[in-house]
Amino acid sequence: MAMAMRFRYRLALWSLAVLAALAGLLLVLRSIALYKARKTQARAELLLSRALELEVGRATRSQVEQLIRQFGPVRYAPPSTPIWLSPYPAPVQPGRAPGDKGSMVEACMGYSETFGFVFENSAMHHLGLAPLMRLGVGLSVYRGVLCARAVSFGSGTGMRSVGIDIHEYWPAPNNTGWFQARLSRLQTYIDLGAPVPEDVRRGLYSFSFSCLSRVGGCRRSQDLLPWIWAQRGRKGVQFESE
Repeated sequence: MAMAMRFRYRLALWSLAVLAALAGLLLVLRSIALYKARKTQARAELLLSRALELEVGRATRSQVEQLIRQFGPVRYAPPSTPIWLSPYPAPVQPGRAPGDKGSMVEACMGYSETFGFVFENSAMHHLGLAPLMRLGVGLSVYRGVLCARAVSFGSGTGMRSVGIDIHEYWPAPNNTGWFQARLSRLQTYIDLGAPVPEDVRRGLYSFSFSCLSRVGGCRRSQDLLPWIWAQRGRKGVQFESE
């Protein structure tokens, strides 16, 4: 009887020690994941700020290559494909548009090279601390000029996905500054077809980057880009709502 009591006592102590060790390990892994996520967040913010310094329609391929050297490696994807929805996009080969028919936007969409930069909170996701959050920046080059920029920020896949997609195209000569936004709780699409006022531009890219390092992540498009939801009724801004 005494031996059985001692065995149960030792087993209880051993179990507590194992649980304490596991709890300590989880705390260490959690700290490492948060540290990596914060580094990813800082790097993602820096890349986006540098990418936004490149003016669509004017920046050159060499300027894009400077970003590749600093923030590579890169992924290739068609400009029409949201990068955060396609972690392994198919490569696109450069080419020439058939003749001079069609707009530069169409030529850019069909014949450009796109360089995609992707940042993810993979460590936090693998530990179950947050859904997979991803910032994707795609820079499309046609005939040596930056002809389009796509920025995607979101999380999850399939029916549980939430995201912001911003597409900035080769400026059309008749456009004087506008953007279109289609808002929904899960997915927000924004199209830029010309230069916009600086305060609008800052707002359009004022993402909540903390979503990349936040436990639990962000699960609504309002949380990813609160600014856009405050712009309803703004003069000169067209919204399409779902």
